[in-house]
Amino acid sequence: MELYWRNDELKFRVHIKPNQQIKYLNKGSAHTNATFDAIPNGVTRRLASLTSVTPDNKDKRLDQLYPRHFNALEKAQLVKPDYQAPTLQEYHTNLLANNNTEDNDSITPEELLKKKHRQERDRKRCIYFVVGKSTIWQTSIATRIKRLAAKHNIKGLRFKMAYQKFSNFGEKLNADLNNKVMANIIDFDLMDRKCNCNKKSKLDDGRCHYDGDCRKSMVVYDARCEVTGKSYVGKTQDYLKTRTQQHVTDVWKTIESGRRKYGPNWTGSGGYARADAFSKHFANQCRDCTNSNQVKAKMKRIMTPTIIWQGDRIQCMKSSRTAQCKICMTERIEILHRMRTNRNMIINDNSDIFAPCKCGSRFHKFSRTDTTTLRTRLTQNKVTKVPSTRHSKQKRSRFSFDNTKLNSPSSKSSTSLCSPCNSRASPPTSPETPITPEPASPPNEGFLIDVNLFDYQTPVPPVPIELLSNLQRDQLRSVFELEQRVYDV
Repeated sequence: MELYWRNDELKFRVHIKPNQQIKYLNKGSAHTNATFDAIPNGVTRRLASLTSVTPDNKDKRLDQLYPRHFNALEKAQLVKPDYQAPTLQEYHTNLLANNNTEDNDSITPEELLKKKHRQERDRKRCIYFVVGKSTIWQTSIATRIKRLAAKHNIKGLRFKMAYQKFSNFGEKLNADLNNKVMANIIDFDLMDRKCNCNKKSKLDDGRCHYDGDCRKSMVVYDARCEVTGKSYVGKTQDYLKTRTQQHVTDVWKTIESGRRKYGPNWTGSGGYARADAFSKHFANQCRDCTNSNQVKAKMKRIMTPTIIWQGDRIQCMKSSRTAQCKICMTERIEILHRMRTNRNMIINDNSDIFAPCKCGSRFHKFSRTDTTTLRTRLTQNKVTKVPSTRHSKQKRSRFSFDNTKLNSPSSKSSTSLCSPCNSRASPPTSPETPITPEPASPPNEGFLIDVNLFDYQTPVPPVPIELLSNLQRDQLRSVFELEQRVYDV
C-alpha cells in the first residue's frame, strides 16, 4: 500500500515496486473456466477497493490507473486486448450498492424459500442443447434460438448450451490403430494384483477391508462414514489401500496439530496445512484418540471404502495435468451429481471441484496379458530345426551327389561327375600330359545339383535335376559350359 496526503486527508493506493513482475495464472493451465473468470474480477475488485477516490482519478479507468496489472492479465489471455475496465467512481458506486443489498436483512425466510423453489423449478424446466463445435455458423446457435423464441413469443423457454468437439476421420483412425497396438498391454508396476492384507489390517471377521480391491489403481472411490452416513468421493492413481492409508495419516496429523496449536477445543483443520475435507470430517470423529494406532483402529470401524470407477492406467495417463484429465473429470461429475441430489450427505467441498489436476505422469513398464493360446502362438518356433549329423568343423561340400548312382555298375566311369569335381578328383600328374575333359552329364542322369546356384532363403536338400524348370536347366548348362571353357584355357 502507498499512503499519501491530499488536502489534509489521508489517501491510499496500490504501490508497485520498480522491479516487480506481475504474473497471473495462464489460460492454458489445467484449471476450470470458473477459475479463469474469477481472476480478472478479483483483480479489479482488489485494485478498486484499495484506491481512494479523488477528483483527479474518479473519472479514470482502472486499466489507466494500473496498466501493469491489466497488461499482465492480457498476457495471460485472461482478458481481451480491447478490454476496458470501469472507472473508479463507477466501480465504487456498484460495490457500495452490492454491499447494501447483501447487508439488507429485510428478506424473510418465506421469501428465501420461494426464491429457492423458483430456482429449482427453472432448473427442471431448462432445456440443454448439446451441439458440435463448428466455425461454419455465421450466427451462433444460441443467438438463433433466442431470436426464434422472441419471434414466436415463447416466454417459458429456458435453455443452456453445451458445445462438444467431435473427432475427425484421422483422429478416429489413429485411435483405432492405438487400441490395436496397445491391446493386452498393461502397466506392470501398478497392475491389478491380489489382496495381500495381513491379519492386522483385515476386519475382525477376517475379511479384507476393501473386499479384495485393495490393490487396484487409477480408481475413483467412495469412503463412507458409518457414524454420520456421509460419503467422501476421491481419486487416486496409486493403489486404493495406499491412498486410504495416506488419508488416515492426515487425520492423525490434523488431530495432533490442533491439540498442539489450539488445545483440546480445536476445530476445522487444526492448523494442518494439508488438511482436506476428508481429514477434517474424520478428525472430528476421532477426537478422543490419543495416538495414531487408535486412529487406525477406529477408522477401520467407521470408514468403508468402495470403488466407483476404474480406468485404464495407460490411457488415463495421457490426459494427466490437463483440463480434460479423465480421472479428475469423472471425480468432479460424481461430486456434482451427489451435491445436486443431497448436499448434506457428501463430505467434499467446492475446492474438490475447482481445484486443478494434480495427477502426475511417469514412464510405464509395459507387460503383455495374453491368453495361453495366444502366448503359445507368439512364442512357438516357426521352423523346427533338424539336428545335423555333420561334424561342427567339417566343411560342407559345394556339390552333392547320389552315391547310389556313383556305386552302380553303369556309373563306374567318371562321366557322371561334372567338370570341376572331375578335375578335383583326378588332377593332372604333369603339365605335358594332355587332359581331355569329359563332357557334362546329360539331364537324364540321376545326379543332384548345387543348391547354392539359386537364390534360396534357407538351405534345402539337393533337388533332382528332373524337377528343375526349363529356365533353371538352361542356367545350369550355361554354368557348366563356362566352367568347361575356363578349364580348357
